[in-house]
Amino acid sequence: DENCWASALGFKCCKTTSTVIFEDQDGSWGIEDDFWCGIIEEEEETCWSTRLGYPCCEDSNVVYAVDENGIWGYENKHWCGITKANKECEFNALGYSCCPDAAVVFEDDHKWGYVNNKWC
Repeated sequence: DENCWASALGFKCCKTTSTVIFEDQDGSWGIEDDFWCGIIEEEEETCWSTRLGYPCCEDSNVVYAVDENGIWGYENKHWCGITKANKECEFNALGYSCCPDAAVVFEDDHKWGYVNNKWC
């Protein structure tokens, strides 16, 4: 890999892990298959979901799902990653996603919907 800074030091770069075990002046290090590997820092403008084969959301700020990878949106009939640059759903911190254009079914201090058997 041409972006692998660790190859100049005789190591491979990590292919599947991004968990940092050690950091030094050269960069961040992880372990794969019981060997040290260099972790390539993603450029900030790169969306996290592209490494999983999904595009970054262009306009969507509506949160459809949240998992260990990140915050997911849905636009142009495809899943997409919502970056920090996009407005995050204010209710994620409370464990709720924002509804995808769903009709309001309950209202108190906020408007609530119910999608995929979950309140949003």
